[in-house]
Amino acid sequence: AAGPAEVAVAAADEGAAVDDPFPVTIARIRISKGVLEFADLSLRPQFGTRMHELKGVITGLGTDPKGSAKVQLDARVDKYGSAKIRGQISVFRPARLTDIEMTFRNLTMSSLSPYVIKFAGRRITGGQLALDLQYKVKDSKLRGENKIVLKQVKLGEKVDTPGAADLPLDLAIAILSDSQGVIDIGLPVSGDLNDPEFAYGAVVGKAFGNLIGGIITAPFRALGALFGAGSDSKLDSIDFEPGSAVLAPPEREKLAAVARAMKERTTLKLLVPPTQAAEVDTPALKSLAVRSDLVVRMGLEVTPGEDPGPVDAANPRAQVAIEALFSERYAPEVLALVKQRALAAGPPGKPAGESSASTPPAGKPAAGPPLAFYESLLERMIKEQPVSDEALAQLATRRGEAIIAEMTSADGVGAKRVLLGKARPASAANDKAVTLQLELEVAK
Repeated sequence: AAGPAEVAVAAADEGAAVDDPFPVTIARIRISKGVLEFADLSLRPQFGTRMHELKGVITGLGTDPKGSAKVQLDARVDKYGSAKIRGQISVFRPARLTDIEMTFRNLTMSSLSPYVIKFAGRRITGGQLALDLQYKVKDSKLRGENKIVLKQVKLGEKVDTPGAADLPLDLAIAILSDSQGVIDIGLPVSGDLNDPEFAYGAVVGKAFGNLIGGIITAPFRALGALFGAGSDSKLDSIDFEPGSAVLAPPEREKLAAVARAMKERTTLKLLVPPTQAAEVDTPALKSLAVRSDLVVRMGLEVTPGEDPGPVDAANPRAQVAIEALFSERYAPEVLALVKQRALAAGPPGKPAGESSASTPPAGKPAAGPPLAFYESLLERMIKEQPVSDEALAQLATRRGEAIIAEMTSADGVGAKRVLLGKARPASAANDKAVTLQLELEVAK
């Protein structure tokens, strides 16, 4: 037969309005020099820890299902760790009311290795852990806040564990660790205790996986969030104009944010892959080469690497340069032929057969080719300007070098931590921008 306590609990669980046949209330329990052992036998390897010197007070313990016990406990964990437990709990119906805060300090990370093996398939060989755990349950609804501070975490070898997520924890730890090797994160959890699928370990594992997975899939977004750049800042995407290796001010601002983060995250290394997009870079390089040549022929000074700007085909000086360059590239005879045809065709709108090459009135110079003639010469030279694969590769390298120079300039990141990566195509490209995708690695 069930005892009085079991009857009271069953009646409360069923919502029955019956009196407790044998109500019990314990006003105060004092604990001194206690030992509490905890083991999780579901893990492989198994996890176990011990609280020594357990002391404190529990008040309000009883069989009344509407009541709750107040808890105040302190203990030593393993050799040098400490634990504090505070709050209240409905002992016989914890799903109705639980409000517990647990504070752990100076725990040894290696003792928690079984949990990391279970969730991520890696051992932990060193480090310290501090936890601030707050769990509230009301009407079977769980809401938990976990503040976790890790210091000098050292990962060991991989362990083949069924069900463990394949997560590159080295990169996640490098992103989360500050310059002192401290990781400070919040890990909220929630769930419904009435859900038959609910399992606390699964809830925590999912929250942990979401946290680490989010960092791994979008490491620069995580850095931006940590250092106030905003989650919408695409710090890993650096845009260049087609055919150019010049960093625009908005892209320099992105790199400044990455540099600030990397100076705090000293175990991170930045790889800058040389990048080009032939479909948009090639036309831009063709135009740049022809325009640069014409500007030199016009006797104008241009700084090396500077875009000479558009060519005004209506400028007589530019027209002379266009004819000279065209004659040099296609032979004087070809220039004379296309010029003769242009003169014979006359300006747009002139009646067919009426030549503009007729003898001009006395005192007036002969009319030259129309503006469209020079524009067509310029367009043809740009279209047929050769651009080699080597030129595209050089452009890609100059873009990478521009980023490295920006990152390692005065008060920047050390040169050994910002390196050219393996060349690859642009992650995105159009007639406005070619996008270079930065990469993060853990410095060995």
